[in-house]
Amino acid sequence: AWNNKDVVIKDESNEVVVSVIVTDNAGNETPEPVGTYAIDKTLPVIDSVKYTGTAYNNKYYQSRTATITIDELNFAQERTHVTIQKGNETLEITKNFRNTQGNKWVMSCEFGGNSEYGDGDYSNLTVTTMDKAGNVAKTVVSNDSFTIDNQKPTMTITYDNNNAKSGSYYGEARTATITVNEHNFAPEDITVDARKDGTPISISGWSGSGDTHVATVSFNADGNYTISASCKDRANNQGNSIETQAFTVDLTKPEVVIEGVTNGT
Repeated sequence: AWNNKDVVIKDESNEVVVSVIVTDNAGNETPEPVGTYAIDKTLPVIDSVKYTGTAYNNKYYQSRTATITIDELNFAQERTHVTIQKGNETLEITKNFRNTQGNKWVMSCEFGGNSEYGDGDYSNLTVTTMDKAGNVAKTVVSNDSFTIDNQKPTMTITYDNNNAKSGSYYGEARTATITVNEHNFAPEDITVDARKDGTPISISGWSGSGDTHVATVSFNADGNYTISASCKDRANNQGNSIETQAFTVDLTKPEVVIEGVTNGT
C-alpha cells in the first residue's frame, strides 16, 4: 500500500534532486526520479547605489555615473526595476545588469556625457528587485539630488550709443548691456572687468527672467574706458569671452581762447 508522505527540504540549492525508491511485496526496489528543483528562501539584497563624477558647486555635474550592486543567486533581470526622477518625470532605466562574481550583479548608468540621460535635475534613484523564486528585496531609494549640465553659457555686450567720432571717440555718454544666456546661472561665475583710465568701475546688479540675465555698465564721464568679460556656469562649462574693447568718452566742449589782441588795434 502507498502512504503519502511530505518531504521537507531544508537546504537551499539550485540542484536539489528528488527521487523515490519503490519496493514491491517481493522486495524488488526501483528508484524513480521525481525531478530537480531550485530551493531559494533568501531575499535578494540591493547592496549599494554609488555615484562617481566630478561635482561643481556641490551638486552640478557635466557627467555622473550611478553603479548599482545586487546580491542574489537567482537574479531576474525582468523583475528588477530602476527608476529616477528627472524634473517632474519618472524615467525607467532599462540597462541590463551583468554578473561580475558569484551572486553579484552590477549595472552602471551614465547621466550626461554622451548618454541618453542628458541635461536636467535628477533625484530619487529607486531600485526594486524580485528573484526567480518570488523573494522581494527591500526597496532602496537614493535621495541624492544632482543637476547635469553640458550646455555652455553665451554672452554678448551691446551699447546704446554707437555714434563714434574719429574712430573710438564718443561725444555722449554710453551704457553697455551685458547679456548672459544660461539656465544654471550665478553672478559669481561672471567676470566683467570695466575700467576708466585704468581704475576699475562698478557694474549694476544682475536681473532678468528665465535663462536670460542682464547687467549694465555706465560710461558717463570724460575718460578712457576699457571693458572685457568672461563667463561660466554652475557646472563649470566655460562660455565665450568678450575681448577687451577700448574707447574714449569726451563730454566737454572745446573752449576757444583768443590771446595777443590789444583793444583798439
